[in-house]
Amino acid sequence: MLTPVRRAALLAVALSLVVLVPNTAASAAAKQASGCKAGQVPKKSAKKVVCTTFKLPAGAKPAAAPRSAQGELAQLTDQLQTALELVPKARAKLDKRVGKKRTGKVVALALEGWQKKAGIAAAPSGQVTTQSFGSAGAGGKATLDIGAYDDGRSGWHVAAEAEVELTRSGLDALGAGDDLPSGIDGGKAKVKLTFDDILAACPSAAGTVAGRLEASGSLSIDIKTKDGTTSIDLAASAAMTYIVKVGDDGKWYKIDDTTLKAKFSAGGTGQKTKSYYGNVSADGYGTESILGAQGAGGTKAAIERDLALGTTQGAASVSGPSGTWSTKAGKEKVDVLSLLDYKAMMATYIATQLINVAAIEYLRAIALPRGQKHWYDEEGCLTADGSASPSDKLKPGATATVTVNNVKARDGGAVPGSLTATGVASIAPGSASLAPGGSAAFTLTAPGQPGTASWQVVVVSRGGKKTVNGSIPVKKEDLPVSYSGTMDAHSVYFGGIGDQLYDGTLRFTRTSQDDFPDGSRNAWYKLTSASISLRDTQTQGVCGEYRYEGTGTDVVGGDLELQVSPTGAVTAAYAVDVSFGNVVWAGIGAKPQGCPGSAGPGLAKVVFNSRNSTNDLRPTAADLALSMPTATDDLSVNTGLAGMEHTTARWSLTPGY
Repeated sequence: MLTPVRRAALLAVALSLVVLVPNTAASAAAKQASGCKAGQVPKKSAKKVVCTTFKLPAGAKPAAAPRSAQGELAQLTDQLQTALELVPKARAKLDKRVGKKRTGKVVALALEGWQKKAGIAAAPSGQVTTQSFGSAGAGGKATLDIGAYDDGRSGWHVAAEAEVELTRSGLDALGAGDDLPSGIDGGKAKVKLTFDDILAACPSAAGTVAGRLEASGSLSIDIKTKDGTTSIDLAASAAMTYIVKVGDDGKWYKIDDTTLKAKFSAGGTGQKTKSYYGNVSADGYGTESILGAQGAGGTKAAIERDLALGTTQGAASVSGPSGTWSTKAGKEKVDVLSLLDYKAMMATYIATQLINVAAIEYLRAIALPRGQKHWYDEEGCLTADGSASPSDKLKPGATATVTVNNVKARDGGAVPGSLTATGVASIAPGSASLAPGGSAAFTLTAPGQPGTASWQVVVVSRGGKKTVNGSIPVKKEDLPVSYSGTMDAHSVYFGGIGDQLYDGTLRFTRTSQDDFPDGSRNAWYKLTSASISLRDTQTQGVCGEYRYEGTGTDVVGGDLELQVSPTGAVTAAYAVDVSFGNVVWAGIGAKPQGCPGSAGPGLAKVVFNSRNSTNDLRPTAADLALSMPTATDDLSVNTGLAGMEHTTARWSLTPGY
């Protein structure tokens, strides 16, 4: 976030805009420039102060955005160096005590040594680690604390503290051959750094995502001398708030309402702490990164594009101990006294603008891809309902209606949506638009064979992305699980010797069903219960008639067969075998001498088959009922049962599911 260009470029640009003049001349010239318009900065020469368009030095470009919050800490240390450059007198006393080269190495060791030796880039997330760095006499320990936000926001927090213990011998070694003056006992350097990247986890119903970047750091160096302690104290901070706009395609397209506030402070022994402040507010940052710029002009044009949003189109200000510069339409201002601190003011202005550009680049490369991954790729935000009717089953080739509605952002607000549908075997239409609070309907057509009809609808909106899906079993119409009903019949057998009248109730239960690739199906049912009332009359020559009347429930056998052809035609037939056991036929009327009063005991049975005389199954009714309301003698028993002379029968068996 905080290091878009080499630090050396900051003062280089400032110096390119100023020719040093005596303070009195600067004060007089300042009266000629009461303010600079957006995109301009003051420029002073020996004769006058004018406003000039702000431009970056040739070759300046941002560093690649760090791939981790730890890396942001490493870049944050550069801004502490910037604070020191803004107030060079902060180190003057220490330079004099231990040497300019040695002071620079102490600063570098405190800010950078621990990064390399403590392994900041490889530090694990979610825990605190402490590691040693440096060497004997000039080393210390660094503690790194990394955590993630999981409270409805995404992002991370990382903090680091490093402390360097300096002995006299350690300080002497940092001098690279320069003698360390006597009276220097050693010292201590301490750095503290924090970085927070916080982004709302989900877009609002308006398609906005609020975020914040915050970074701060401080460095203190205390060297013990015979005359007391000589110190340097540095601090830098930057905070940006912003609003991301998400389009109806579920992806971010613009960063708006950005406000960056930066602060640089430096002081030390013999130098009162000075603070410099920079502010930039702007709108309209797009998705194209600076380092990945592909258009005309490449990286340079991309930098100028983003820089212009914060200079010519936005509002910017910089202030220091001597006054304020600001650029905002109708409120431009340049304080006269601030020109006496021109280099530091200009460097602060440049640093703030470049930090702003780098922060935007960080958002493009790190924060917003992370956020979009959650609300779009992982579908963690948008909610939508999808349902099919019917949902329990479909016949092959039949249709169902798929409805998608209640599309809402995470905050509960209804959002419009673009819907894309796919289905097996097919779904129509393939896409649809949804108004806020509305619903969309699709027609799902099932495959032509048993299996599954599946559907999926992808919804994208400014609230994110959501996939709703489902499946419906595809089955041919289920065949009945049972049949039950009544029958009655009249049979004459053995040349009229025997005569049966019977009626009763039957129940068949399905035992198996076969579905074949050609679409045909067979089902078999077993006669599981029967109650038959029988009147069986036998004529025995001169002895006359003998009769048995009773009810039989002993099922010896019986079944029902149902066949469905590939065209859907259904045929069926049933058979009954019920025993009445060994019974006695009572004599009817007076019997001639020598004739018994009763016949038997013997076995009485009812045997029946509803197949026709050619032993074929019969067509069923449309509702699969087996019905013969008018007695028929077209029965297989008349030709296939030994001794059977003639049978007529009727029946009514109703399917059960």
